[in-house]
Formats: sequence, structure tokens, C-alpha cells
Amino acid sequence: MKLLLKLKMICQNKEAAAMLLVFGAALLLGSLGLTLKSLIPQRISLPSSPHITIINQKGELEETELESFLVGVLAAEMPASFELEALKAQAIAARTYIVNNMDGQTGSQRHKDAVVCCNFAHCQAYYSTEDLKKNWGRDFSRNYARIQQAVQETAGEIMLYDNEVINALYFSTCGGKTSNAEDYWTASVPYLKSTVCGFCTHSPRYANTESFSLQQAAAALGCSKNGIKDKLDKLSARTIREKLGLFSAKFSYSINGDNIVFQSHGSGHGVGLCQYGADGMAKAGYLAEEILQHYYTDIEIVNIYQQE
Repeated sequence: MKLLLKLKMICQNKEAAAMLLVFGAALLLGSLGLTLKSLIPQRISLPSSPHITIINQKGELEETELESFLVGVLAAEMPASFELEALKAQAIAARTYIVNNMDGQTGSQRHKDAVVCCNFAHCQAYYSTEDLKKNWGRDFSRNYARIQQAVQETAGEIMLYDNEVINALYFSTCGGKTSNAEDYWTASVPYLKSTVCGFCTHSPRYANTESFSLQQAAAALGCSKNGIKDKLDKLSARTIREKLGLFSAKFSYSINGDNIVFQSHGSGHGVGLCQYGADGMAKAGYLAEEILQHYYTDIEIVNIYQQE
């Protein structure tokens, strides 16, 4: 039987060996239509150093320790200068995203032989230690220590909704209000509901002005210059954003002469955790758990690691 979860345990004692038996049973249940993901909320705990298989930056399969991998993910997904409680909230969201992908049903994973990859456009961004030394220069030690602290202080913590691991989506800036999942995609998700956010005004992408020539816009939208308005009326905001490369799907536009100008708010898909909003909430004194409960509706935070 293939180990579809790609989760490898280090069995050094009887308790760890017993856990391996539990995971074997979980894999068997997976073949019957159940998954380990559905068992985690029943408080089955994992060793504190689980290993996962990823697709690394070279496109190769690599086994790595989950928490160590999260350091590189957090460093790539959120500025180290953000408040510690915001970094902790992001660490929990990133860990939840990975655990959510540990699905034991064939064909349901994003990758055949790995849990996640290091391509930000597909899974999550990731920086190696070498990358971070280049990016941060003389600030490497200080920044790395902050990122490590955020990961270590939330080790094993993930989010659940109705006893299921959530799909912990996140993005840069909401521009004042996050979106419902169905506003950007087609399906409604009970924990991905719109919420007012007054905490991301310090983001450089809170408000944006993006201008295109009518010829550029027509080429991107696949229409004539005279047909731009009709085309914009037919397409979804998400499609328009993706075709034109706008920062956000929350926009208005005006045609001025031979140019079309888009006024947008925020950056990213707008669903789930607003990262700049998280930083703003942390600056206002909110804790990581409070931040996550603001952006994800009715979630519960649990620890899936064995407690010493």
C-alpha cells in the first residue's frame, strides 16, 4: 500500500510505535472513503517532529521536518518585520494549509508524491536558509530568530471547523473588507465569510490605480477596443483581474480618452486571512488566536502534537 499521506514518523519508543499502528489503520480507513484528516479532530496526536515529503525549489521530492519547513514558508509568506502575533497567526494558517493537503484518498492531493510544493502560485512560497541570508543580509540573525519564534510558539497548532481541518486561505491586503469564498470562486465555504477589516490601511496596496491603453486592455480581454465595456460587463471580477493582472478583484474603472483606469482596493484574492490586517490587529494588541477567529468564521484552534 502506498503511503498516500507522505507522513513519516520516527518511532523511538512504544508510544511512537503504537501511533504507527494508528496511522496504518487510518490509511486502511482512507481506502474505505475516510481520511486521516477526518481523524485529527478526534485528538489523535502526532509526534512533535513529523516529516513530510515536499517538492523542493528544484522540482525534486524531498523529505523534511514539518516545523523546519514552516520556517522557510513563513519567511517567504510574511515580512519578518510584522508583529509577532501576526507572524504566529500566519504560522498557524500555513501549518493548517499543509495538514489540509494530507488527504489519504487517491487523486485528491495537489501532488501525486508530495504534500505541497514550493511554488507560491500553486501551494505556498518558500525560502531556503541560503535565500534568506541573501535577502536579509546583516538582518538575517534577527529576522530568522523572529520567524523561528513564531513557528516554535505555535508548534502543532492548526484550525478546525466543525471537526474538519480547514482550507486556510490567506492573501496580502483586503482593502477594508474580506470576501466570501463564493465571491471569488463558485462554492460557498462556511468558515470563509466576508468580514470587515479596519486594520490593513498601512498596506502599500490598500488602494491602487492601474492604467492601460485601450489597445492593451482589448488584447488582454480578447475583444476589440470598442467592445471593452461590453466584455467587462460579461466577465467575472476574478476573470478580469486575472486577465489584466490587477492587484484585486474589487475595482471600479473609467475610460479616459484612449486609456482605461482601474481603481482597486487590496491585493490578492481577498478570501481568508488578510496578512496586513493581521499585522494591524497585532499592533492593536490582539493575539494570534483572536486574529484568526476574526478572519475565519467559527474556527477552533487545536494542537495535534503529543504533549509532554
